Amino acid sequence: MKNTLVPRINWPTREVKPIYEFSNTKLFCLAFPWLFPGGVGDIKECRKYELEITDWAQNLLYYQDGRFAKDKLWSFFTLNYIYRRRNYSQSQWFVKDFMGNNIPSLESLQQMISDGDVSFIDKLMYFGKIIPGTAAYWRHKKAELYSWINHHVEHGRGAPSIFLTLSCAEFFWPDLRRLLQEFVFQTSRKKVDLEKDFRLLNQLLNDFSLIVQDYFHKRVEAFLEHICKKIFGIKHFWGRMEFSKLRGQIHIHLVGIIEGATRPGGIQHQMFIHKGDVINQTKILAEWARKTFNLSAEIDENLINNAVAKHEKTKESPCSKRLSECTDLQMDCAELCSFCQMHSCSDYCLRTSGKNVKKRTCRMGCGDECPAYSKKTPGWTLSLEDAIIKDKRGFQKLNLKRNHPRFLQTSFYCLQSWRANCDVSIMIFDSDPKHPDLSEIAEVTDYVVSYACKGNVSYALEKEQIKDFTRR
Repeated sequence: MKNTLVPRINWPTREVKPIYEFSNTKLFCLAFPWLFPGGVGDIKECRKYELEITDWAQNLLYYQDGRFAKDKLWSFFTLNYIYRRRNYSQSQWFVKDFMGNNIPSLESLQQMISDGDVSFIDKLMYFGKIIPGTAAYWRHKKAELYSWINHHVEHGRGAPSIFLTLSCAEFFWPDLRRLLQEFVFQTSRKKVDLEKDFRLLNQLLNDFSLIVQDYFHKRVEAFLEHICKKIFGIKHFWGRMEFSKLRGQIHIHLVGIIEGATRPGGIQHQMFIHKGDVINQTKILAEWARKTFNLSAEIDENLINNAVAKHEKTKESPCSKRLSECTDLQMDCAELCSFCQMHSCSDYCLRTSGKNVKKRTCRMGCGDECPAYSKKTPGWTLSLEDAIIKDKRGFQKLNLKRNHPRFLQTSFYCLQSWRANCDVSIMIFDSDPKHPDLSEIAEVTDYVVSYACKGNVSYALEKEQIKDFTRR
């Protein structure tokens, strides 16, 4: 007689009454049965030693077959789960320990505020800085950067001189493609060629963005060590990584302090000596910028045309080549400039002003759009001389000689070593670097701080993941 007994696993059922998430039920195994075969591996699993939920989540995120990193819902569900529990435990501490036994009722709290007593609100705002995404959290991050700046000013190193932005070229960097190919082979034993299969590359970049971010972090560390410190002379720096749809998966904003900038002969010292003499200040700063960063707003028109023609013929991005593979550095620089550093106006930079909704102006300074909604602007004004000008925010800015209306002022050293879109801006101060006017520094750095920390954007947690780090 044929044996008809077949072992069965009961599939999770959907109940009308939701599961109490603080119970000992294996919530993750029930919610994601395809990720936890056999119902093993939940945070509620019986273990010999207690496991922190963040360590548990990170371990699964880096699981060898990538199933958790690839899942579209698990990461968001887990992050929400972690923060809900963290906020719950911290709020209990706030109520029981921070406030003590004098917890006001809602009516008494309303009366306190009406009477001008905002002590409870002050305590709540102070407590809120540890909750990512809140306005207090962003103000705290902003205060951290101000403290970092003040620390170095007090030690005679001066205020930050450099504001640097580095973007990610995830579709082109060859080492990132190699890592993705190796990961696919390790997990599925399949050999893929991401040079030819662009659709698969796009899918892997979205499915395993964790690899992209880890690689970006390593690339930034190497860039800081070998380029920023040894070539640019940046001794101290503060950076913040963030995500944006228009800059690729991840990018970083950095503020840096140049070593010896305040000493005799240093750039900030020389600028102060010639305070009021704009001609000499411009000459000194332009010469220093060209020597230190190979900064320029000029480009050979013939080289650019040849680079564009080459790209149209081969369809290869210059970002796909390593610097060590380049035989003609001048042509490589032109190719990178034409591919990464030419500004083309779009809906991202074009903004309406006033009541005339048909008139749009490029916020990057390329002028008014004409005709309306054509995305055509005249570009930046050509110039035969270097100049220190004031931008629309009233900050001093170095404008080098320009021979192309679309070419971004670029550090060729930075561009060729980083091999992706990048920006180097120089911050200019008029006060004595040894005894600086803190109000002037605050004025100039306030925009940079707000740009890097996004000020009081309370919804930022939903838009971005943040990583701050400081080197002193």
